Amino acid sequence: MSPSAPRHRLGRSVLDGTNSEVAVRLVSVNAFNLYDGDSPAAEERFARLEALVRGLDADVLAVQEIVAREPGPRDPDKRDLATTRLRRLAKAVDRQWKHRGEPMLALGGDIHHTALLWRDGVTPVPGTIGRFERADAGMWHSMVTCVFDLGGPRLRVGSVQLSRFDQAWGWSDAAQILRAMHRDDVPGFIGGGFNGVGATTVPTVDGDSHFYDHDPYLHQPWHPDHAYQFDEHGHLDRRVAIRLEHLGRMRDCARITGAPGPPPPGSTRPITTRPAASTAGTPPTTRPTPPSAASTSSTTPPSASAPTTRPSSSTSTTPPSRGRARPSAQVTTHVSGLTFGGPKGRTVS
Repeated sequence: MSPSAPRHRLGRSVLDGTNSEVAVRLVSVNAFNLYDGDSPAAEERFARLEALVRGLDADVLAVQEIVAREPGPRDPDKRDLATTRLRRLAKAVDRQWKHRGEPMLALGGDIHHTALLWRDGVTPVPGTIGRFERADAGMWHSMVTCVFDLGGPRLRVGSVQLSRFDQAWGWSDAAQILRAMHRDDVPGFIGGGFNGVGATTVPTVDGDSHFYDHDPYLHQPWHPDHAYQFDEHGHLDRRVAIRLEHLGRMRDCARITGAPGPPPPGSTRPITTRPAASTAGTPPTTRPTPPSAASTSSTTPPSASAPTTRPSSSTSTTPPSRGRARPSAQVTTHVSGLTFGGPKGRTVS
């Protein structure tokens, strides 16, 4: 889409069959324990989050952390409870949530579950729903994907959540993401809680390169939660992002749009999936010496500024996604109001 071309929102003139290009707004929301609890304070938070999501006016919405626990003797089945809570969210934000009677939901291995919702006018393509769960795909949490008909162009969208505790398990989960998103020539976007730090590199003026996402743990007070993000050498573990962005040639939407700064691990953020033309240099591998073994027994809590591996707010809606954009696919994608698209991921304002 050229900067001078008129842009239309899905559901208006785009669907009249006269436009060859489609502008679509994709939003990814890590809802942080959505509908877990029924206290007045919890219900107030849920209402605020629903209002926030409704205001984002997404064409397709990827949600993580809908909570449904293992049932007690008289409780509903976990999948049934997750479905009920997805229905509640869909009603609150005025979006569709099931196709031909099937909820667009993937059950997580523990209490957190992923889902997709979409507005009227967007049509799920029959036979394209993919569910990746603990039992069949070995996912720590889960992932759900679907191809949507945007009134001509088609786009695969996914919602995923990876382990916050184990980057090695996340490496395996990343293979399932590649399996889901690279299975054909349909371009795609996946939003999720990746619980890790990106591995996209950018060139420097001296001909070297550096990571677009800096190491958020440098110069921060040590905390036990940080250990989940380190490898066996005490370095920041970027293996999941390396598999997706380097080996899988997916592209980080924040890099495409020029969004400033990385979110802390545990929050959400986008990643496209079009193969990159080249890899920008060799990633740096140095970091300060990790804490000694003696220091690991410290019980001092992290400072307020120390990154943790969980989102600190119910409004952590910055999308983290990975998708795939083919040069022939005339799809321009809005990520929480930001835009990426075109054969080379050119941003348009």
